[in-house]
Amino acid sequence: MAAARALSALFTLPGPAAALIVALLAALPAAAQEDAGEAVGRIGGLIGDARLVSAEGDSRPAAEGVPVELGDRVITGPGSRLELVFADGSRVVIGSTSDLSIERYLTSAGGTRRNAVLSLLDGILRAIVRPGGGEFEVESRAAVASVRSTELVVDVWRTRTAVFVREGRVDVLGRSGPLRTLEPGEGVGVRFGGPVPQPGRWSQERIDEVLARTSDP
Repeated sequence: MAAARALSALFTLPGPAAALIVALLAALPAAAQEDAGEAVGRIGGLIGDARLVSAEGDSRPAAEGVPVELGDRVITGPGSRLELVFADGSRVVIGSTSDLSIERYLTSAGGTRRNAVLSLLDGILRAIVRPGGGEFEVESRAAVASVRSTELVVDVWRTRTAVFVREGRVDVLGRSGPLRTLEPGEGVGVRFGGPVPQPGRWSQERIDEVLARTSDP
């Protein structure tokens, strides 16, 4: 989300200044970039069936300990749960019949900083984001949830996205705005193309339901 704001600011600069910044960005060493196919984590646990689909479209079975690469789609079957463990120590548990794409996962030496973007196309996930610098974003068709260190659940069904915060704080931005900040125990539902409503407290029954669907495998 910060990157999006920075890019927007770039286009407001005078022509020469913007051109200079673009040139400097282009001159960054290749080591600071990440290529599709590069391992960014591994499968920490799996119950049921799942598969990994590479950016090139190649499919391979998921299994505990298998590396997960940048650009991979992680697709779980009915009744399945899968845990991803990333290089910085953050974890994501993906629930049944879910489809998650790893769009970006940059980490500094030692994994102390990150720039991560995951795209949840369908299904549900619970993210336990390790404290540290950098951003961690979960995108859907309807909204973007941005965190630094927290535990949250993102549940996508067709054109609806629900976000719940168990610990920490989460910024949620709809495709048509506005930005809302969720506190622990709060959730919000966003429909595709619609605004983000005011967050509300979730019932314990609803919390227990989403946590059960994303319990550790």
